[in-house]
Amino acid sequence: MARIIESIVYSDDMNEVLGVESKSIKTARIAEGVKIIRSEAFKDCAELTDVYLPSSVEKIWYQVWKNCGSLLTVHLGGDFSRLVAKWFKSLPVQTQFDCEKDSKTYKLIKRSSVLRSRIKELSLITAKTEKIKQVQKAGIDGLLCSTLERFEGSFYQVAAARKSGPIVIIGFGTFCGIFKFGTDYERWLPKVPKIMEIFSDQTKSGEEVLETLKQNKISISELPGNVQPNFRLNAEGKLILFAKGRLHGFNVANLKSLEIFGIKSLEPCAFEKNQTLESVALHSGLEKIGYMAFDRCPSLKSAIIPEGIETIDWSTFSDCSSLESINLPSSVEKIGRRAFDNCPSLESISIPDTIKEIEEAAFQNTRIMSLGKTFTIKSNDYRVMNGKRLYNGSENVTFTIKDGLAFDGTEILYPVVFSETMTIPEGTLTIGKDAFAHCYKSIKTISLPKSLRSIDRHAFFYCGVEKMEYAGTAAEWNRISKASDWNEGSAKCVKCTDGDVEC
Repeated sequence: MARIIESIVYSDDMNEVLGVESKSIKTARIAEGVKIIRSEAFKDCAELTDVYLPSSVEKIWYQVWKNCGSLLTVHLGGDFSRLVAKWFKSLPVQTQFDCEKDSKTYKLIKRSSVLRSRIKELSLITAKTEKIKQVQKAGIDGLLCSTLERFEGSFYQVAAARKSGPIVIIGFGTFCGIFKFGTDYERWLPKVPKIMEIFSDQTKSGEEVLETLKQNKISISELPGNVQPNFRLNAEGKLILFAKGRLHGFNVANLKSLEIFGIKSLEPCAFEKNQTLESVALHSGLEKIGYMAFDRCPSLKSAIIPEGIETIDWSTFSDCSSLESINLPSSVEKIGRRAFDNCPSLESISIPDTIKEIEEAAFQNTRIMSLGKTFTIKSNDYRVMNGKRLYNGSENVTFTIKDGLAFDGTEILYPVVFSETMTIPEGTLTIGKDAFAHCYKSIKTISLPKSLRSIDRHAFFYCGVEKMEYAGTAAEWNRISKASDWNEGSAKCVKCTDGDVEC
């Protein structure tokens, strides 16, 4: 179910904005309490001029504002707990932010060079302070250069020059840390050789290095989201990174192996489309992995996810063509929409018994033939109806994978493993709505069991099936309940045991 208020389409619980009733909407006042704005929610709203976002918003998906060419102002509530630059990536260039000066939201915007450029007043402040930052950077550059010159192979980068002190990247060998220097350089500079001493022992594990940094009261810092670090990798392309807070990701040529210590949140799309990354290890303390974090990483073979992670968000590992297996920690309660979709090398996955929710197509187009057990969960999917994106939820789904198919009891939800010839196992009673719709690969022949009792709407919608076979007679086939357009764009003839039946 969905709710429509002032032309905005909300989920039934009013936690999400799904879209708009009419693309001619001019002002969008989003209700208090909304946490998520789904992707493309306001796409092509060419007449939209003003948007009012409440402070309750926690996530804005991609391309929400695409083709909103008339949008002039985004009015922000005063108590946002976080604002991410990528939320507003699709805004037209003329759009500016409006919020109460000196509010919590205003202070968040000031911290981001991308966001503050959309407030005139803050743009002027940036221009006035740029020279001061340049002077600060030149000073710390000189001090670090002279301090580190005796450590051959070391590298550094001043990531940000702030009034409270610069943020500096320091690395040696496979180890690299993000550190915040105070304004008192005389206090901090003696710690730099100590950092190099700790990093120089390349036999230590990341856990040991992090503990040694703590013992020496050397604090790590957050990597600014607008900074592309110049990490110096070894021949193996390995990097062990120490940072805290949120990590927005980065592009580093030839990065193959990555370990990350100290962060609490890996932000959405952090390493999407990374072509070289082969392995990633995320360690304790991490609380959240954002959506699409490793989407379309074709070389990724292994990923270690720590205890404490509760959600594998939507498309986190989708299109990772080299990923072969993955173990989910016992803390995971939800696997999001298409989380492992189109991972054609993925043969096994361990799902904890604590799982509560698995969204649509989470394992589609993998090589997982069976889970070996059944989970009682909540299953969510998203459908487009009359131009609106609607949310559907089903409680107490008995989810499993067997014979390369995802089942809810005796109903097929979707195919997991694709082949040109597919056989639906005997005992299947229902082929669910959209189950085979728009398949990744053409299914030339599909065999249906005699046990079949119903085929739901769009079950084989444009999936390319050329030949359908049914294990019963024509009379038995005609008694099967078939919803509208169940085979639109697919075979129009079914071969039964006693002859062909036109559909």
